[in-house]
Amino acid sequence: MNRLIVKTADRLLNAYISIMQKGGDNPFPPDCEKRLSLLSPGKPVKQLIYEYYRKKIGNILITVIAMIAVIITIIVSNATNTALTKDRSLQRREVGQGDYSVTLRAESEEYEFDDICIGVNERRLTEDECFTLMDELYHRLWDMILADNESLDHIDGDLDLPTAVEGYPFSLRWESSDYLTVDAGGNVSNEDADKCGVPIDLKVIMTYRDTERTYDIKIVVYPLVPEGDELKEKLLNDALKAENEKSASDVYYRLPDSIDGKKIDWKEVNEPVIPIIIILGGCLLLGIWFGTDRDLRNRYEERNKILVIEYAEFVSKLQILLSSGSTIRKAMERMAGDYRKNKEKGGPTKYVYEELLLCVRKLGDGMNEAACYEFFGNRCGVICYKKLASMLIQNLRKGTDGLIEAMDNEVRIAFEERKAAARKMGEEAQTKLMLPMMLMLSVVMIIIMIPAYLSFGGM
Repeated sequence: MNRLIVKTADRLLNAYISIMQKGGDNPFPPDCEKRLSLLSPGKPVKQLIYEYYRKKIGNILITVIAMIAVIITIIVSNATNTALTKDRSLQRREVGQGDYSVTLRAESEEYEFDDICIGVNERRLTEDECFTLMDELYHRLWDMILADNESLDHIDGDLDLPTAVEGYPFSLRWESSDYLTVDAGGNVSNEDADKCGVPIDLKVIMTYRDTERTYDIKIVVYPLVPEGDELKEKLLNDALKAENEKSASDVYYRLPDSIDGKKIDWKEVNEPVIPIIIILGGCLLLGIWFGTDRDLRNRYEERNKILVIEYAEFVSKLQILLSSGSTIRKAMERMAGDYRKNKEKGGPTKYVYEELLLCVRKLGDGMNEAACYEFFGNRCGVICYKKLASMLIQNLRKGTDGLIEAMDNEVRIAFEERKAAARKMGEEAQTKLMLPMMLMLSVVMIIIMIPAYLSFGGM
């Protein structure tokens, strides 16, 4: 898999390079080439930038593959775990497995409904009576059956008359003193109700195997005439409740085929996960692409900071060698040789000496000494190294008179600048520690104040 991604990234990158070269444009940003070259002195720039962009494209491909895999998994899961069967039924769970809900969309020739959340109750079986629980459930039913109504003394919408309640091992059966106004399913027909209210006596029969107990609930029904969309939703909810009651003991909860003589098609509504994944994945791809460039820029800035800190040590060694009678070239070669030996023994890598190795290598290849020092200063890219290179070139042209004094002065300035850089880094670190310190202070204040506050309240 890794080889396939690398090969694909190579092909995409080569195609991009060939397209840009045909148009006469530089395929890569100059700043990127410069930073990669300075971070890895001595290595071919083309190879560095090719590997850099191949890695970026490889990370993009891995992210795209992961997004596609997640999307396919969701699609397959939605197709295999659908709750809606071909004959428009919802399978009930066995007793003890609990209820569940499913979101469906109902469509017909004339009606268009919003997404409907339908609760599918578990399959009911005959259960033993428990009088204590029945009394307890009876008082809870006063609030449970209200649905969207304000109180039992003011009913203007359908009631929620449950046939079973979770946590109670018995079934419920409802009777009404006026089935034309309120039927056993809780459907309220209050179009012709008196404005002063119609008193209705509801009876709930709680059954547990062969034992039954009947409770009375008094309600008052007031008129409410639904219109438009409210009427359509009422017809749909009435049909759903009727089918639910009809198939309460069946394994499947069959959905209504039609409402008011109009055919209805049911479709299961899945959560919009795929668009979210695509959006988040796109953000992740942009983050990878621009984040890689930001990381390169941060590494380049960190390199320049390290070069400033290393300058004092570098110029001090050079000043000592020049004071001992060495020429500038011999001093450079001596410092480069010492660094190479130390590195072969496991010593640390230093940017300034890596640039010095490159400079000495060009001296050995026959490059002009003044041009080499200018090349060294430009490669380092920091003002202090450019100043040093200019000083060395000037003494090559005018002679070595005054070079030792100039180097002594440069060493003194370099150490002062190093102190200033160290002081600045300390201030930055102190600023970064402010937030953790404030958080710690807040925690300490909470630990102190809460017991004191509770103690004061207890007094």
